[in-house]
Amino acid sequence: MVFFTFMKQFNTIYFILFLACISILVVFQTSNVKQTSGDSQLTLLTSQAIIENGNVNLSKYYSQVPPEQFSNGTWKFRFNNDKNQLEYGYPIGNSIISIPFVFVANKLGMSMLVQEHDASLQILIASLLAMILLLLNFKLARMFVSDYLALLITLIFTFATSYISTCATAFWSFNSELVFIVLLLIELSKTELDETYKPHFGLLGLYLFGAWFCRPSSMVFIAVFFVWMLLKQRSLIIKTITSFAIFMLFFMSLSYSWYGTFIPFYYNPFMWQSFAKTVSIWEGFLLILFSPNRGLFIYSPFLIFAFFSSFTLARKTTVFKILVGWFLVYILSLGNLSNWWGGWSFGARLCTDIIPCLFLLLLLGLKHINFTIISHKITSLIFLTTAVIGFAINTFQGIYNIETYNWNDYPAIDKNYQFYKWNWQYPQFLANKRNNENKKVDFELHQYYSKFILQTPENANILMGTPDASYRNILNSWNKQKIYGSRHFFNSINDSINSDTFYFFRPSHDYVRSFNNLDVVFQSKIEMAEFLSENIDNIIILTARGNWKGNISEKLKTKFFTMGLKLNDLNNFSSYLAVLNKEKIMYELSNETAEVRQDFAINEAKFEVVSSANIASTKMNGKELNFNLDGINILVLKDNMEIDKLGYVNLQSNENYIDLFLYKAVKK
Repeated sequence: MVFFTFMKQFNTIYFILFLACISILVVFQTSNVKQTSGDSQLTLLTSQAIIENGNVNLSKYYSQVPPEQFSNGTWKFRFNNDKNQLEYGYPIGNSIISIPFVFVANKLGMSMLVQEHDASLQILIASLLAMILLLLNFKLARMFVSDYLALLITLIFTFATSYISTCATAFWSFNSELVFIVLLLIELSKTELDETYKPHFGLLGLYLFGAWFCRPSSMVFIAVFFVWMLLKQRSLIIKTITSFAIFMLFFMSLSYSWYGTFIPFYYNPFMWQSFAKTVSIWEGFLLILFSPNRGLFIYSPFLIFAFFSSFTLARKTTVFKILVGWFLVYILSLGNLSNWWGGWSFGARLCTDIIPCLFLLLLLGLKHINFTIISHKITSLIFLTTAVIGFAINTFQGIYNIETYNWNDYPAIDKNYQFYKWNWQYPQFLANKRNNENKKVDFELHQYYSKFILQTPENANILMGTPDASYRNILNSWNKQKIYGSRHFFNSINDSINSDTFYFFRPSHDYVRSFNNLDVVFQSKIEMAEFLSENIDNIIILTARGNWKGNISEKLKTKFFTMGLKLNDLNNFSSYLAVLNKEKIMYELSNETAEVRQDFAINEAKFEVVSSANIASTKMNGKELNFNLDGINILVLKDNMEIDKLGYVNLQSNENYIDLFLYKAVKK
């Protein structure tokens, strides 16, 4: 009875906000996707170093545990030669903010060197900051619209954007930066709505510095905010800059003490410009907004409604122009990054700190058109439908579907971003185990066969693999997208093709041979001596398997001899491998009975090469490259480690022809 009395007295709005905060805590704790071992892993350990040692030197912690426990990747830390110390490589703002939390955790017996302790505290801090952000966004929203509409908009932005899909996975620099940005937008809005209101310059300087301190990319917002002050609060701009400068000078003195430099590496505004660009700035702009795997308006489609304010009187206000300028400059700056996709992440992660801009733009539009759900049913229905889509993508898929994280691999996005750029066949928001497997197969088909496919004429019919439903779907997609021009791909000989002739590759050989009405001819054959001469400037790897010895032509014996290879006299050996790099023999191994094996590296590629009676294997970075056939398997690689040619020779004839795996079949 007491409970129901309490409920009647409790304001419904605040009760829903309370439930929303609890929901944030539950979602953050129960998320299946955690990235606490990513960029943020050493954040709290740096806090612990400050508490225990009064500096940011992590060297002693590195020596206390195995390297993989200290950090599961070397990109997160760097060695400072001037200070002779190991340092966290990302902004230190979160480390400073976290000091009270880490201090209490240490007193409770937790250590940030223990990954489980570090991860649990990261998520706790991230969830608390998300709750604060929710309440601040509600405070900002109710300045423009009714309480209930403000609550609805706040909840949508919280659970249907990268606010949740990014901030719930780790203690990112976004988490704290967003709080400072929204605090500034609240001050800006108070000033716009009440001309008599004067924000405190000390708070403005603190908030501006806090945003930059946590995430240096907020410099775009800071510049835009100062432009707004120049236009609307000119009397305060000098004081605010002075306040900002005081905080900055304190930070610079601390930085010099800790790092030996006034500005740490990550805060250097020119640091990111030193990396080579991967796309043009204009394509980057489009990728950031509309690409299937990183597009802001794809992963949160309702955000497009923010620009409906352009069709209202809001477009005449200074704040509207400031917000649009902020949005455009920031998106262009993201598109100009070498790493525009934001690494292993989900959706529009790098756009997380532009969402407050769209939040305020939407509120401006709602205020000026006096928007209500009842009076604009169609618009409301579209908005709510796209919001539900954003919720399904960012909360359900982004947080609870681990396959959206696994999607970043096979192929690894950081090394194969071109494959993902405009790939609508495998969008991340639809990732599941089967689609990820298909994506892997699709990519590997391209990797293995693209050069061979291009050896076939235009309009060629090409059989790929053997009958398989997954293969068929992939090949149908190739045909629709005309990836290889007018060539047509199919997966079963029973599929209708418009020609009596088609091409196929070695894995389909036995399948094609099973049809009596087909004649098979070699399309790509070359005598081995000529082949070695033509490819001598590349990397050549030879591996033998099974019944590989036979007749060696005099021409080939001469070639082996001039190259320094012992292949002209190996009749007593059952295993053999050789690695040549631009005419130089790196390795040549053989054995009468046992297998031979050689591990080595060229550039950044790691190789495992094995030869025996049953195996002819060449793995590069763990991926098998050979077809493992009886005879001598031959692999030719370019300097960038791309496969140039793949073939084998069985030495059973005096011609010693290499089969390069491209065949042609003709109907009898």
